[in-house]
Amino acid sequence: MARVDGQTYSLFGCPDPVSGVQEASVNSGSYTPTHTVFILTAGSVVFHLDFFSPVSPSNLLRQSLPFSYLTVSASSNSGQHSVQIYSDIDDSWAGQFGPYVSTSWNYAYTSNGATLYTITPGAVAEYSEVADMAQWGTAVYAAQSSEGLTSELGPASSLRSEFVNSGSLSADSNWTIGAALGYAHDLGSVSASATNVTFVVGYVRETDVNYYNGARVGYWRSAFNTTELAVAHMFSDFSSAVQESYSIDKSLNDQAYGVANGEYSNILALSMRQAFGSMDITVPSGSLDTSEVMVFMKELSRLVRPRFKH
Repeated sequence: MARVDGQTYSLFGCPDPVSGVQEASVNSGSYTPTHTVFILTAGSVVFHLDFFSPVSPSNLLRQSLPFSYLTVSASSNSGQHSVQIYSDIDDSWAGQFGPYVSTSWNYAYTSNGATLYTITPGAVAEYSEVADMAQWGTAVYAAQSSEGLTSELGPASSLRSEFVNSGSLSADSNWTIGAALGYAHDLGSVSASATNVTFVVGYVRETDVNYYNGARVGYWRSAFNTTELAVAHMFSDFSSAVQESYSIDKSLNDQAYGVANGEYSNILALSMRQAFGSMDITVPSGSLDTSEVMVFMKELSRLVRPRFKH
C-alpha cells in the first residue's frame, strides 16, 4: 500500500478490505525475462513496482542465491507530496496455511544495516513437501534500514490499519497465530525525482537436496555461512545485478526476434525466470567444495497420460 498526503491506496496484492483505503489506478504492466513492472497512479503520485528476479548463467553465486527484489519508486510532476510505503508477508510464505499454523519468527540486522525477519515452520520433516511447497525451509523478508523505516509483527489487519491511520508501524513484535510482518517506509517529500525503496524476499533451506544419503547445500553457502550475510550481499549487489539483467533482457529479446518474431520473444521472456528459478545449484554440505557443483532442477511439466482406443 502507499499513503499519499494522508490518503492510503492499495497498490498490489492487499487481500483484505481495510477501511479508508482506495484502489490505485493501474496505468500499465510489462515484463521482461528478469523483471515484471507495474505502473500505477495514486493521488498525484506515480508508482513503479519492479519485481526483479536475477538470472545469471555465468555467475553461480548470484544465480544460486534464493532471493528476489521488489523496488517501489514514487515520483510526481505536480509539486511535492508526502509518501509512505507499506508491505507485508505472512506465514504462507513459509509454506504454512490455515488458521492454526505453527511458525517461529526471528528478527536481526545484517552487516550492512538492513532489517531482516525470518519465518520458520514448527516441527516438519526434512525434505517434506506440501502442495509443491517445501516445508523444511525459512522465509526471509528484508528491508534496507533507514531513518524512515518502521516494522511490526502481528495480525495483518492490525498492521494495515495502523499504517492507514499513521503512515508508520509501532516497531513492536506481537507474535500470534497467523501473524504477518509489515514494513513501513516514510519516503518523505516526493517530487519529480523518483524516490526508491527496495525489499529482498526469499526462501532458504539449510539442506537443499538429499543425494545418495549425502546432504547438499546451496552454492551460495560457500561464500556466506549465514543468511544475514547473504541478504547483506543482496543489497550491496543490487546495482550490479540490475545492470546485468538489462543486458540479458536485451540479448535474449534480440536473439528471439532474429530467430522468429515477437511472439517467440514473449514466450522466452515468460519462461526464463521459471526455468532458472527451478534450479538448485549445490555443493557438498560438509566440504562446500565449489569444484563439486551439481545442479538439480524441479520438474516443471505436468504428467500427461496418453489415451488409446481399443
